[in-house]
Amino acid sequence: MNQARPAEPWLNLLTDTDRDFIAAVRGELIPDPGLLTMRSLRALSDLDRERYAMRRTKWHRHFPIIRLSSREQIYEQFEVDRREDEWSRGDYAEGHPVSVLDGPPGVGKSTLLRAEIASSLALAARTRWLDEDEKVAQPSTSYRHLPTYQPVIRFRHTSANTVPTIVAGLLGKLGRPIGPRPHESLALALKECRTSLIVFDEVQRVNFDRKTGQHVHGLLRELSEGHSRLILAGNDARWMLERPKMFGATFGTDASADRWIVLRVNPLGYDDESQQVEWRQFLAAIERRVRLCDLPEQGWLSEGLADYLYALSEGRFNTLLGVLKRSFVRAIADGSEHVDRALLERARIEWTREQNRLSRTAELDDD
Repeated sequence: MNQARPAEPWLNLLTDTDRDFIAAVRGELIPDPGLLTMRSLRALSDLDRERYAMRRTKWHRHFPIIRLSSREQIYEQFEVDRREDEWSRGDYAEGHPVSVLDGPPGVGKSTLLRAEIASSLALAARTRWLDEDEKVAQPSTSYRHLPTYQPVIRFRHTSANTVPTIVAGLLGKLGRPIGPRPHESLALALKECRTSLIVFDEVQRVNFDRKTGQHVHGLLRELSEGHSRLILAGNDARWMLERPKMFGATFGTDASADRWIVLRVNPLGYDDESQQVEWRQFLAAIERRVRLCDLPEQGWLSEGLADYLYALSEGRFNTLLGVLKRSFVRAIADGSEHVDRALLERARIEWTREQNRLSRTAELDDD
């Protein structure tokens, strides 16, 4: 369990799970295992060396969110929506923002969502803390352990959901029964739990076709006009506003298209100097957190392997981080305690990028 820091007492309004989530996003959940020299590593007993390996593996699996300049427009849109919606809460203004996070697989949409969820949790708690006691400036004891306070819900779709399954799923997230009038039960639960943000992830699995799609659009409008800001994220999710027109269910689609803001997330580029600088800065932030005991001089990752890692990953977060994390485990397990191209080439990647992996990386050798 991660306790709220003294500088942020409002986080005590949140559940342990929400506080741990914020800490994980900030890179504060897992203690830094420290960096030993090879000589100190060899001096450890077998059990202590294994414990050190376990601590470092956990550390490498929890990279903090790294902010990228090429996605500043998305950060800014989220921040404006978050502050406007949270700071004006309770003034009976009609409607809340709906954003669609759209893009191909593996480009960092889930990373952006995690960052926004953490920021929204912290702002909701801080705003409530300020509202409840401006003079004393401490959390109200009447709310400190309120189990139903859920300012953010993340609903991850795992099947072709329709309106009844979405409503039932949201009520389940809030710990409430469906009841004889599910929509009324949901509206009441969102109000009582003070839910200010609902995130629908993997939204490409929702059934937006035909009449069912029109009803789904209606539910999303109902939620955004009622109590909560919405973020819909999925692989190439713009089809929600385009594909249903082929089936004649245009009313819900057109109404949503007039209200929703689509934010496109693409793989990181590497064509011009500014894109290459951003890529190297991203790798440098990762490099600073690597805890291997026999690393070469600074820049071994951000300079020495930058071109190769871009050719390997094509600028996709999931591929890059997956390859690096698995390579760190290998370097610890085999005792080499460093990462080079030969080690990276042993790591398997997603099938789509594996198909022409050799041709992409071979071009580097031809240059």
